[in-house]
Amino acid sequence: MTREDIVKEALSWRGTPYLRGGRIKGVGCDCATFILEVFRAVGHVTPDDDSGGGFFSDDWWANTEDEAYMKRVLRHGSELVKQKTYAALKIEPGCIVLLRAARSHVYNHGAIVVAWPRVIHAIAPEVVEIDASRDPMWQGKEVVPFDPMKGN
Repeated sequence: MTREDIVKEALSWRGTPYLRGGRIKGVGCDCATFILEVFRAVGHVTPDDDSGGGFFSDDWWANTEDEAYMKRVLRHGSELVKQKTYAALKIEPGCIVLLRAARSHVYNHGAIVVAWPRVIHAIAPEVVEIDASRDPMWQGKEVVPFDPMKGN
């Protein structure tokens, strides 16, 4: 598995509809299952490792302090230093970045870095590539990157 493999696979999911709990390219995925299935396709997650399994309700993050989303990602890479989303950050392609969306107290959304600040993520209505330094959901927010190439 290389960073290029991760990015190529992630980009091949563009246009996949957002479907909570979905796990099939071109059919549907959510932000957690998108990351899991990309890493499964490049051989970083084995078929018996279902760490992205389970089902999150629409508001699972609203009444918890449990970093459930982050715990899933920790299995796939080493946490790097938390940072604010700015174009000048140095985050390698293929890394996973998490943020607290919708005023959440816990990390509840993730993306895969294409070439920072370009990221790809699953959000309604579909998987899209964006500039995180300019997108209102990401811009200036604290993010925590995870590097799958450094293990955990």
